[in-house]
Amino acid sequence: MNPTKADVREGMVNGKQGDHPLTDIVSHGLRVFSPEIDAKVRDLNEQGAFRNTIASYWLLEASGLVHVAREVGQVEHLGGPLTEAEMLAYVDGVLSIELSRLERP
Repeated sequence: MNPTKADVREGMVNGKQGDHPLTDIVSHGLRVFSPEIDAKVRDLNEQGAFRNTIASYWLLEASGLVHVAREVGQVEHLGGPLTEAEMLAYVDGVLSIELSRLERP
């Protein structure tokens, strides 16, 4: 079952440290991905990109995959196993695309 917006409001994501990468980066100043990628997350957040539920869940999933890659050394992905560096490059690429889309006139 997929969580709904009501689930999120009811405490599934409650703003505490460790509950979601967005609050970890923006509210608590924690490093989730890398300093550069976390800065892109802050920029996108300031532009309202994470008001979209899909974007917020994507960020949560991406942080989970990076965490697994850090702990295990790699993570299974569609094209095969990815290392932490490859996973970070993937996340960075997606966020860069989104930033460029938002910066268009």
